[in-house]
Amino acid sequence: MTQGGTTIKPKPKAWMNIIKAAAFILIGALLFTWISYMMRPAGDERKNVVGFYAEPDDTLDIVALGTSTTVMYWMPLKVWNEYGITSYNFATNNTPPQVMKYYVTEMLKTQHPDLLLVDLRPFQYGPQLNTEERIVGLRYSSDSFNYSWNRHDMINNSLPEGENPWPYYFDIALYHNDAEGLPTPEQVQLSLNNSHNYMKGFLFKEEHSVVERVEVGEITEKLAIDGEMEALLEEFMDTCEQNGLDVLFFVPPYSMMPHEDDGDYDITDDQRMHNYMEDLVRARGFDYINCNNYYDEIGLDFEIDFYNRSHVNIFGAEKFTDFMTSYILQNHQFTDKRSDPAYARWNEDYAQYAPQAQDTKEVIQWIIENEDHVTENPDGSG
Repeated sequence: MTQGGTTIKPKPKAWMNIIKAAAFILIGALLFTWISYMMRPAGDERKNVVGFYAEPDDTLDIVALGTSTTVMYWMPLKVWNEYGITSYNFATNNTPPQVMKYYVTEMLKTQHPDLLLVDLRPFQYGPQLNTEERIVGLRYSSDSFNYSWNRHDMINNSLPEGENPWPYYFDIALYHNDAEGLPTPEQVQLSLNNSHNYMKGFLFKEEHSVVERVEVGEITEKLAIDGEMEALLEEFMDTCEQNGLDVLFFVPPYSMMPHEDDGDYDITDDQRMHNYMEDLVRARGFDYINCNNYYDEIGLDFEIDFYNRSHVNIFGAEKFTDFMTSYILQNHQFTDKRSDPAYARWNEDYAQYAPQAQDTKEVIQWIIENEDHVTENPDGSG
């Protein structure tokens, strides 16, 4: 402070007051953040994200981004057990395409994988999401991410027009009203927003449906995706390019069987849009594979391997993972870490995962053998 040309230094007591005020603000902010994280839901989507945060820095060879057709297709622990490759499904259900590039930014805070797997379906189905579905998909992400400018920007640029952003910025405003009594043990466990997830982002589904195999591999026509979706995909590729990421864009295999829920929409137009997106991706120098062109090579059985027309069950996931891993290893080399003491916990995680995988298979096999199945099976977009 200057008075009459003379600099007057704050008295020691004034400095102490400043320090105390700063400490009070810092402690208050940390306490607010901790309570906010503790009040958030403790569902699978949240566990996938906080589990990603818990992975030691720069230990993942592969990160998979996308939606439910990521978390139910790519099996990180199967790949670990067979090849010693580390990977994680950094994804949630019903992901709106508006949030995808923010996952890349969030990933790069702690992980710089050799390969990024990106599920393209959000950019294809994005326009089909109604406002409620889009909000739910955004909530899965915003209510799982750490507080940060990246999260703030994701909310700002992903909310449907007219939606109030403040309950998204400060999600405690929503969940403190929903809370019934004290937080659950699971919520307390996730209160630091950093908690080990032995499943590495994969989800089991004990369901089965017979779906129709529709041959789409010979469809060569192209159908432009929605203009906003194309712009979002280009922005996503910009982010990957600017960060020097090696990316494999993929379309997971699914049944393009018609259903009454489709209305006038011809679901085989999905394939035409995939063909269009392939041109966009390859024009930027990224790799691309549409698994709907490789049903036989994957070995899919449409009477066994699905739980609805848009998602495989564990039998289909194993086949998809085998096929994709084989494709990846044609162009990438990874160090086998199974005997590396620094990665011993991956072996422990697999030991916990393997019995659950076997139990899931047995349940689905029982369903197949004991229940009638029909091919009418509507699905969600995510």
